Amino acid sequence: MFKMKKRSYRVFEGLRVATLVSYIGGFIDAYTYNTQDGRFASIQTGNLLYLVIHLVDGHIARAFSYSIPIFFFILGQFFVFFAKKWLINHKWGWHLQAIRLAFLLMIVLAIITPYVDSTITIAGLAFFASLQVGIFKRVRGVNYASFMMTGNITNTSLTVARAIDEHDSKVLKQASYTTIIIFTFMVGVATSTWFSHYLHEYSLYTTLLPLFILNYFLYIEAKEKRN
Repeated sequence: MFKMKKRSYRVFEGLRVATLVSYIGGFIDAYTYNTQDGRFASIQTGNLLYLVIHLVDGHIARAFSYSIPIFFFILGQFFVFFAKKWLINHKWGWHLQAIRLAFLLMIVLAIITPYVDSTITIAGLAFFASLQVGIFKRVRGVNYASFMMTGNITNTSLTVARAIDEHDSKVLKQASYTTIIIFTFMVGVATSTWFSHYLHEYSLYTTLLPLFILNYFLYIEAKEKRN
């Protein structure tokens, strides 16, 4: 009988996880842009840009609305730092517990979003985005971002250039990982935009399936480790 090749990376660094995460990233930012007054859950450069533009134009209330996702994204990073430290110190699996929390948060947001002010939704999704950024950072040893694509595009370009210079197919394979991530992010944006035309704010429910699958992948790995 043939034995399966043992992975040199954890499940949360797998390509299938990275594609799901980047799909969710694209979906969420397109969702907030299309349904939450042109704001972004994770692209704080865009939020900061619009904040300053509206501030200079004298639209104070509009400018303030862009500070909300920025603040809650920052708050999410504080939470990630201290929650990760606490969970690791108490021998809990950080990635599994964090994705469980993200899944629970998304369920709550999907239910309440059609009935609450957009301030609550954008705050919750910015916190969710910050949490996801803190959970998933690498794919098969290669750094990537599940929301902001500037770094992925930069890394892909430089990795391809390095592969050409060194004639190294392994390096080129690394570039393929981030290329796939960029593509699935775009699929997430397209899907979110399409759903928002028909389901509007209810389209947030569709993120629950990929989040459930992520939870399943990490749960199976944790179960295998216990056995």
